[in-house]
Amino acid sequence: CERCHTDAPHTGDSAERLNGHTARVACQTCHVPRFARGGKATKMSWDWSTAGDRNPDGSTRTVKNAAGEDIYNSMKGTFTWEENVVPEYQWFNGDVLYHTLDDAVDPNQPIMINQLHGSETDVKARIVPVKRFTGVQPYDVANNVLGVPNLFPNDAADTDAYWKAYDWDLALTTGMQTVGREYSGELGWASTEMVWIQNHMVAPKEMALRCADCHTPGGRLDFLALGYPAERAAMLQSMMGFAIEVQLAGQPAGIELMWPGDPSYTYQVQVSADVSDSVNWADATNGTLAPDTAGDLSWTDDLPATQAARFYRVLRNAR
Repeated sequence: CERCHTDAPHTGDSAERLNGHTARVACQTCHVPRFARGGKATKMSWDWSTAGDRNPDGSTRTVKNAAGEDIYNSMKGTFTWEENVVPEYQWFNGDVLYHTLDDAVDPNQPIMINQLHGSETDVKARIVPVKRFTGVQPYDVANNVLGVPNLFPNDAADTDAYWKAYDWDLALTTGMQTVGREYSGELGWASTEMVWIQNHMVAPKEMALRCADCHTPGGRLDFLALGYPAERAAMLQSMMGFAIEVQLAGQPAGIELMWPGDPSYTYQVQVSADVSDSVNWADATNGTLAPDTAGDLSWTDDLPATQAARFYRVLRNAR
């Protein structure tokens, strides 16, 4: 992105703040808000373990969904598809760790085919959007490694290829030999995961993420999961809010808060006697509001005459 747009691409009143993000947030994070848009789904999972179920006459069986995409194919197994997918978000510093045939398999947890390097404390890392692709792949139980099957018949004499004999043991025996390994004959199935950074499907600037998409409770970015310290994460998660009008209400004293409500959120009023203490906020009585329609919301604190000064905030959470 930077080769054409530079590392300070924004202009206008918010340019300084937006350009200040580019050191830690990749351009794609804001400008690829969803992938598989425009009515074209993307494959999200692939289960090889179900392959091999053919028609009674031995021909390949294919099952399609309403959109015409294969959800089952005798040669490859079962697939799932999704559209308008919200990415996951990870740190990435340019380095990737790959799982290889020399790496042992732990059948009790997913095998990460690739792992992006980077963290909140890594000054070279930026937050990127990723697609997480899941699979089920053959592995050699005795040797505890992923299997490499021979899928394509090399010629008419190659009767061991999976798409010829539909026999995993034969396919794995010859496939592993091809890469200099030996197959034990004990077949297992392992769950795998791989992530792909989303560089395509850049949206028009009007569709780019806005501040409130990330800097609100329940927003796109889970700052705590991204490794930020708890206090810093809480600040980043709630720094983007909305206008609240405050006026006196009732006699002898009272405070009324008013703000625009959105039915896609719930709102929680909180009070504190010490705004400098980040953990001293408490949910206000009758302070949970869940509007069914868009419109102004209000909450009143009928303060007794002896009540000391209090501070207020309203948290917004996506439903």
